[in-house]
Amino acid sequence: MTDWNLTYCGVRSRLEEHGLLLVSKLFSACDRLLRLVGKDHQAFLLTRSECGELREQLCSSNAELQEHRTNHGC
Repeated sequence: MTDWNLTYCGVRSRLEEHGLLLVSKLFSACDRLLRLVGKDHQAFLLTRSECGELREQLCSSNAELQEHRTNHGC
C-alpha cells in the first residue's frame, strides 16, 4: 500500500485547491446576490458582475486542471 501524500501530484493539488477557493468565493457572491434582490440595484449589478467574473475564473481554472491531468496523467 502506498502513501497517497508521497504520490499525489503537487501541481494538481494546487489547481484543485484554487478551484475550491473560487467555488467558495462564487457561493458567497451568489448568496449576497440573492440577498440584494429588490433592495439595492447598484449593489446587485456589481455583485452580478462579480459572479460572472468568478464563474469565468472557475471555468478557466477547471480547464487548466483538465489540461494538466491530460498532459501529466494524474
